[in-house]
Amino acid sequence: MKYTTHQVSKLPFSALAFGILLSAVALPNQAHAAPGDLDLTFSTDGKVTTDFSGNSDTGNAVAVQSDGKIVVAGFTRAGLNTATEDFALARYNADGSPDSTFGTGGKVQTDFFSSIDRINAIAIQADGKIIAAGFTDTFFGLIRYNTNGTIDTSFGVFGDGKVRQPVAGGGSAQVNAVAIQSDGKIVVAGRAGDQVAHTLDFAILQFKTDGTLDTSFGTGGGTNVDFFAGNDAAFALVIQADGKIVAAGSASRGDATSPDFALVRLNADGSFNTTFGTGGKVTTDFSASLDGIYGLALQTDGKIVAAGFTFIEVENDDNFALARYDSDGNLDATFGMGGKVITEFSGTGTTDEAHAVLVQPDGAIVAAGIVQTDSNGFDFAVARYLADGSLDSAFGSGGKVTTTFSTADDFDQALTLQPDGKLIAAGGSSGDFAAARYITGLPATASKLLNISTRLAVGTGDNALIGGFIISGTDPKQVIVRAIGPSLGNFGVPDPLADPTLELHASDGSVIANDNWKDTQEAEIEAIGFAPANDLESAILATLEPGAYTAIVRGTNDGTGVGLVEAYDLDAAAGSLANISTRGFVNTGDNVMIGGFIIGGGDEGDSTVLIRGIGPSLTDFGVAGALQDPTLDLHDGDGNIVAENDNWKDSQQTEIEASGLEPSKDLESAILATLPPGGYTAIVRGKLAATGVGLVEVYHLQ
Repeated sequence: MKYTTHQVSKLPFSALAFGILLSAVALPNQAHAAPGDLDLTFSTDGKVTTDFSGNSDTGNAVAVQSDGKIVVAGFTRAGLNTATEDFALARYNADGSPDSTFGTGGKVQTDFFSSIDRINAIAIQADGKIIAAGFTDTFFGLIRYNTNGTIDTSFGVFGDGKVRQPVAGGGSAQVNAVAIQSDGKIVVAGRAGDQVAHTLDFAILQFKTDGTLDTSFGTGGGTNVDFFAGNDAAFALVIQADGKIVAAGSASRGDATSPDFALVRLNADGSFNTTFGTGGKVTTDFSASLDGIYGLALQTDGKIVAAGFTFIEVENDDNFALARYDSDGNLDATFGMGGKVITEFSGTGTTDEAHAVLVQPDGAIVAAGIVQTDSNGFDFAVARYLADGSLDSAFGSGGKVTTTFSTADDFDQALTLQPDGKLIAAGGSSGDFAAARYITGLPATASKLLNISTRLAVGTGDNALIGGFIISGTDPKQVIVRAIGPSLGNFGVPDPLADPTLELHASDGSVIANDNWKDTQEAEIEAIGFAPANDLESAILATLEPGAYTAIVRGTNDGTGVGLVEAYDLDAAAGSLANISTRGFVNTGDNVMIGGFIIGGGDEGDSTVLIRGIGPSLTDFGVAGALQDPTLDLHDGDGNIVAENDNWKDSQQTEIEASGLEPSKDLESAILATLPPGGYTAIVRGKLAATGVGLVEVYHLQ
C-alpha cells in the first residue's frame, strides 16, 4: 500500500542529518525521448517558472538534494530600486511542482540589512542544510537555511544565521562560488577591491562549520589573488579530492588584450600551490580580446574543464569557450585545438556565453548558458561535447539545444546533473525564476537500496554498533563502509565516539579491519569522495562477492559515545543491497536508534520495502538485555511521518505475512510501504521509554 504523510511534531536530535546522506532519484521513463530533449515528466512540459512577486526575479544557482528535490537560488527585486533586492530560494519536488514544505509555498525570501542582497551560489551540506552565498551591499554574504527553509540561527556570530563578512581589499566584494570541504568547512570565491580603480582581485575565504571565519586559512581566513594590473574576479570554484582548491574567472591586463581565462590553485591551508602553472596561477588567451571563465568542473582523471566566453572583436561576436587543463595547469592538447574549444550558436554579431559546465559520468562535457536569438532576446543554450572536445552529434541538433520560455529574455545561469543522469538548467525568464530539465540518454538502472546509515550510542561488549547488509545478484559490488564518531560533534551531536574502530566480517569468517582511515586506503577513499572528516574515523573500501556481511563499530580501548555506521553502494552493477540492518543498544532521548536508508538509482519508479523494529526475539539468539517492546516510526526526507507501528499485527498483518518476513514476536514492529525514490529515516524506540538491545532492518522487496 502507499502512504500519505502528516507533519511530524518532533524528531530526535539530528535524526534526519544522518538518515539522508546520498541519493539517486528515479522518475518515470519518457517514451521516445532523445538526448537533449526536454523531460516532459518535469512540470508537464520540461520547464517551470516561479514568481516572487517582484519586478525582477533571477535564479543564479541550482543544486539537487539527496532526496531528489531541486533548489534554485538567486534574488528577487521589487520595482527598479536595487536596494530592495533580497536573497531568494525556491524548492521543487522531483516532478517540478513547488515543494510546499519549504518556506511559504516552496519559496523563501530573506533581507539582510535593507541593502542589495543576492545569492550567486549554493551548496548542500551532508545534513541537508543549505548554504546560500553571494553579497550584501559591499560585503560577502552567507546564510544557512534549515531543510524546511527557516534560517539556521546557529550559523554566524550574531545568532541570526547570517554572515556579513568584510574582505581584504574592500570595495565591491561579492561571492560568486561556494563549495564544502570534506570536513564541513565552507570555501567561497569571488572578488574584492575597487572596480573603478582597476584593483579587483580574486578573493577566496574559508569559514568554519559554525559560520565563523577560519583564521588558519590563508592570511586571517582568506587569500586574495592578483594576476595583472587590472580587474580580476573569480566566478567558479571546485575542491579536488586531495583538498586543494581551484578557483577560476577572468584576469584583466588593463589594456586592449584583456581579460583572459584565469585559474589559481591553493593548498588546503590557503597558500598557493606552486606545482600548478606559474606560482599557482594560469591564464589563457583565446582571442586577444575579452575572455572569461564562468564555470569549472573536474574530470575523474584530475583534468580541469573551464567554460565561459570569448569575444571575437572582428566579428563583434561572443561565443562559448571551453578549455581543458591537466593537473599541472597545462592546456590539454588532446582537447579541441591545443586545449581550447569555441562554439557558436547563433551567428556573428551575437552574444553566446557558457555560464556553467559539468562532466557526465560517461565523460561527456555539458556547458550551459545563453544564446542571443535577435537584437534583444536570449534563450537557454546547452551544448554537449565528447571527451576530445568535439560536439556530441547525439545530443540535440548537432550537439546543441536552445530552449525558449517566453518572448522576453531567458537567461541560463546554472547547471547540475541529477543522480539519474538528467540535466537541470536554471536561471531567469521574464523576471521570474526559470528551470528546465533535459534527457541525457545516460543508461537507466533499476531502483534499489543505496545506503544505510545508523546513529546510535556505542557501548562495549554486546552493545557495540553492529550493521549488516546482503549483496544480491551474481556480480561483485564495490562498497564503502564507514565508522563515524568525532566529526558528529561538528553537527551538534552530544558525546560523540572519540575514536571508532571498524571490522567488516564476511559469512566465510574473513575479516577486514580498520582503525584510522588514512592508515591503509587514504588515496583510494579520497578519490571516490567519501573521505571521513576526521583522521580518527574508520573506513573500508572493498569489492565484495554476493553474500552477507556484518560491520561492527567499537570504541578504541572500550571507549563509548554516539557513533554512526554507514554502508554505501558505489557502483551500477546489477546486484544491490537487498537487506540492510543495524543492531545496538536503544536508549532514550537523542540516543534512540536512528537508521537512514536511500531508495534510488534508476528510472523504474517506486520501491516496496519492509522495515522492521526487532527486540524480544533477539533473546532467542542469545542476546542479553533485548528491547522488550520496540516501536517504529518511518519518516521521509522532510521529517514527515510516512508510517508508524507498535505491534506488527495491529495493521498490515496479512500483507506482512505474505512477504514471508513477519517478525517472530507479536510485540515487534514492522511497516510495509511502497515508497518513491529519496531518503528515509527509521526510528526505533522502546515503548514507555524502555531501553535494551534492538535491531532495525530494511528489506528491498521489489
